Amino acid sequence: MHLSWKGHFWSFVLAALAVGLLYGTHFLFCQRSTLQLLDVFFADSDMHANLMWAKGIREQGWLNPAPYHPWNNWMRTIAPYSQWVEWWGGPQLFQQPPLYAYLLSLFVQRLVLMRVFQALLSIGTCIFIGLFTARLSGSIAGWLAFGWPFFMRRFALIPGRFCMMGLPGLSPPLSCGPFRN
Repeated sequence: MHLSWKGHFWSFVLAALAVGLLYGTHFLFCQRSTLQLLDVFFADSDMHANLMWAKGIREQGWLNPAPYHPWNNWMRTIAPYSQWVEWWGGPQLFQQPPLYAYLLSLFVQRLVLMRVFQALLSIGTCIFIGLFTARLSGSIAGWLAFGWPFFMRRFALIPGRFCMMGLPGLSPPLSCGPFRN
C-alpha cells in the first residue's frame, strides 16, 4: 500500500500527537516525583552546575562578571581549583558555552517552564528525526526513527538538547521509577 503525501502528513501528525502524549505523561510523572529536586541536591552534576550558573546570571546581571565555575569531587582529584581556572582561561571566562545557562536564567524562578520548553524541543526532535529519516530511507525507517529520541533523558537541566537542533545524545534513559515519592 502506497500512501500519498497527504496520507504521510496525517500519519506523522497522528504520530506526533502520540509522542506528545507520551512526553506529557512522562513529564507529569517526573514532576510528581523527587526527580525534580535532583538538579538542586546532586551537587556534583552538570544539572546543578547549570542551575548555579543561571542563578549567578540572575544575581549579577547579563554581563555576568564572575561566572560560576563548578568545583566537583572528580575535579579535585585531578588538579587544584587554581589550575582549573587557569585551564579555563581565567575567572571571568566561561568553562563551557553559555547559551544554555543564559536561557535557564530566564526560567530559574519557575523551572517547570524550562522543563516544558525542553519537552517541546524533544517532541520537535522526534518529529524532525522521523521526517528526515523517512525522506532519506523510506517511511518504515521514518516510523522506526520517530520514537527513539523519546527514550533519551529529557527531564534533567542539561544543555544537550540545544546542540544540533536538540538532537538527542547517546545517553541511557533517566528513569523516574526509583525516584518516586
